[in-house]
Formats: sequence, C-alpha cells, structure tokens
Amino acid sequence: MSVTVTLDTKGLDALLSHWDEGVAHILDTTANDILHDAQENIHRNNQIRTGKMLNSGQVEPGEDQYSRYIHFTAEYSAYPELGTRYFAGKPYLLPAVEHRRSGLQDNFSAFFGSLVEK
Repeated sequence: MSVTVTLDTKGLDALLSHWDEGVAHILDTTANDILHDAQENIHRNNQIRTGKMLNSGQVEPGEDQYSRYIHFTAEYSAYPELGTRYFAGKPYLLPAVEHRRSGLQDNFSAFFGSLVEK
C-alpha cells in the first residue's frame, strides 16, 4: 500500500505575487495615518509655539520591508511626549499609534482574506 500526495502551488504562487505590494501599501497608509493623528494631537494639546516640532514629523522606511519609522526630528520632541521632572508629558505620538492599532489589524485581516478568495 502506498500513499501519494501532490501539492499544487498555483494558488500559493498567486497569493504570494501580491504579498509585498499589499503589505507595503497597508504599512505606508497606516504610518501616514499615525503621523497625521500625532500632528492633530499636537494641535489639540496646544504644543505649538513655532511649528518646528509639528513640521518635523516624518515617516521613513524601517530596517526591512515590513517596518516603518514614524518620528519627530525636532531635538526637543521627546519632552512634550514623555514630560520632564519640571512638567508632565502630553503624549501625542503614542495615542496616535494606539488609535490606529485595531485598524491595522483589520486591514491585514481584509488583505489576507482577499488573497485567499482569489
């Protein structure tokens, strides 16, 4: 008695052909949404004197294709976020990340679902 298993990879090949661009699109969109939300939080927190910190927000590619960096390059940007011994912080970036977390998960679920249905 023998058993033969044949694996048809056509479906897998089709799935993987859209993987990189789909994941990149989700990451880019989410990172830009987080940046926008953080800038709105800066407005809402009244953390604008000159606009330097507000305008220093950037999204950059991460160390690999599956990461993005969202940061504010003004040299004092951490102080309003985290506070100092002289004043309490009014976070603007971390709340933006938390606000977009569930949307990121939903976007990945929808993306994976659309690939499986193809």
